[in-house]
Amino acid sequence: MISLTHDGTTLTLPGDLFWADRYGWRSVTAAAQYTLTGALVLEYHQRQAGRPITLEAARDRAWMDRGTADTLQAWANIPGAEMQLDWHGEIHTVHWRHEDGALELETLRELVPHQSADRVIATLRFLETPE
Repeated sequence: MISLTHDGTTLTLPGDLFWADRYGWRSVTAAAQYTLTGALVLEYHQRQAGRPITLEAARDRAWMDRGTADTLQAWANIPGAEMQLDWHGEIHTVHWRHEDGALELETLRELVPHQSADRVIATLRFLETPE
């Protein structure tokens, strides 16, 4: 199960959302510099936070209803919104990654009039932050 909680309100998200960048982030960074004498100086650092979490749906899976999409859109419009992401039992404190688009929503089929049960394809972009 995947859920997202903000200010005491919890949304259940489709359980088959794909975590696209799960294995692409590294917590260790390194810098290499040469001194004036030509010696190599290596510095290593452990990142404290900042892991990107991108959850993606597709045309054939992980749809959500319009009501859930509307709530996500409202939350994405709150500056500095802090949320708790429960990814199948792993808890992550996250913020929207606005610099990368934060949230993309596309209706599966455009139906008029709109119904809260209409299906929506979503991409959610978060940044993991310290608790």
